[in-house]
Amino acid sequence: MNYKLCYIEGNFAYFTSLSLEEQTGPGWAKGAYETNADEPTNLEDIIIVSFRHPEYSVPGSYGRAVVSVDNINKQNVAWLSSDFAGDLKPIHAGTSLPEFVKRITETDGEIFATLETWKLLGEKYE
Repeated sequence: MNYKLCYIEGNFAYFTSLSLEEQTGPGWAKGAYETNADEPTNLEDIIIVSFRHPEYSVPGSYGRAVVSVDNINKQNVAWLSSDFAGDLKPIHAGTSLPEFVKRITETDGEIFATLETWKLLGEKYE
């Protein structure tokens, strides 16, 4: 199954198996998403990973534009970008779970996920 980035709250990234048009949540049409939106509905179609990164931040951080989840998921604004590190590529809605993990971990970030999620990603454990 192809899981795509559809929502970020704090250090939790939500990935859906639905299309971005099908995936929704309470308050997703309202900006500022960080005060109006809640986690996605259809949680049975969602994988959640926690992440930490020294440079990436969400829209609304550091005086960025006030946007809704719907606008972010239409890729009008990236879910994660950096005002400080010009070499970091923005991470947009629709980014696959494996690509998200790669982009975070290859740029000094960390991913925290369940063993089931790592198995889904094809990670090998001894």
